[in-house]
Amino acid sequence: MNQTLIGRYIGLRLLRTHLVVTFVFTLVIWMVQTLNLIDSIGGKGTTILSFLGISLLGIPSLLTYILAPSLLIAVLTQMIRLLQDREYFALSAAGFSPSKLLRPILLISGSLVIIQLLLAFYIAPKATHFLRQQKNDVSENFVTDTFAPGSFQDIAPGITAFARSISESGELQQVLIHDYSDTTNPITYTAREGRITRNGNKTYFLMSDGHIHDDKPQRSGRGQLVFAEYILPLNKAAQETHTTVHLRPRDTTIFQVLNPPPAALLQEDFLLRMHASALERLANVSTLLVYAFLGFVIATTAGMQRTGYGRQVMVATSLAIIYQIGIFAISGQVARANLSVAALGIWFVMFFGGCIWIIFSPRTDIMVWFQGKQSS
Repeated sequence: MNQTLIGRYIGLRLLRTHLVVTFVFTLVIWMVQTLNLIDSIGGKGTTILSFLGISLLGIPSLLTYILAPSLLIAVLTQMIRLLQDREYFALSAAGFSPSKLLRPILLISGSLVIIQLLLAFYIAPKATHFLRQQKNDVSENFVTDTFAPGSFQDIAPGITAFARSISESGELQQVLIHDYSDTTNPITYTAREGRITRNGNKTYFLMSDGHIHDDKPQRSGRGQLVFAEYILPLNKAAQETHTTVHLRPRDTTIFQVLNPPPAALLQEDFLLRMHASALERLANVSTLLVYAFLGFVIATTAGMQRTGYGRQVMVATSLAIIYQIGIFAISGQVARANLSVAALGIWFVMFFGGCIWIIFSPRTDIMVWFQGKQSS
């Protein structure tokens, strides 16, 4: 029997299952986040393609938390399928040892570790920071959808506007604007219709068929002016000093972790929170290996039992949750108490070493305790 072909066969089945589970998880969570994003920036002058592009920026961050659970589910389902179809016993009878069966799982897990490192320390931070920047730009530069007809509203610092209604095409009807940004020379505008638009990074109020009423004509000498079209810049001061989204600890790439930017150092406790985030992301990568071992060990160890696989799946899920909570708690404590990273290593070795011991120790059966409890 060609063991290379068997390993490739098992690896392809595992990879296919993992891709399907990852896609389903990502799609479901992405749709939920997209609904929340609609409430945040939906309709604020963004096209469908622009909104779709912004919503996709959250996927890299999602994948850093989805890859490991998807791998656990893939390993459990494939190993249980091998056991239920008696393929596992046939392979064992043909001399295909559990360690060889573990090779395709380790190969896929190792590849996913590299992918998750790239996601966690470069792609996801870049995408998350850009996502916040895009949401910030949309919120700053588009206020048309928030304009309520029939009431006075501040559309920019020092600028108050009123519109009687909004047409079906989105034009504001019977517009009145009072510009007191220059307190020494306030100006009032009236127009038949108007709309808010953006050109590049600057926002303007476009008015048609109106008048300019200078509140202090004796100073300017112009009184009332008539215009067919008029462009009023909005929030000029804010445009000249464009708001920059500050870097957050989770937005730092591996290069910024090793060499923090000077601007980030001005934020209180930034270094502490950045190191905690980096440790958490690094520890989260280890879940791929631990989850793969958990799925393999529990499924194969339970293969000799006749109690079904529901309890085994519950045990694997419980241990996975315990490990996940442990690495998050320990990584935060290591950063806050300035402890050695060895604490994370000890937590990882406890699970990793336990899995190896269970695999290669023929006298070990983690289900004996459950059987004893059931019989009693």
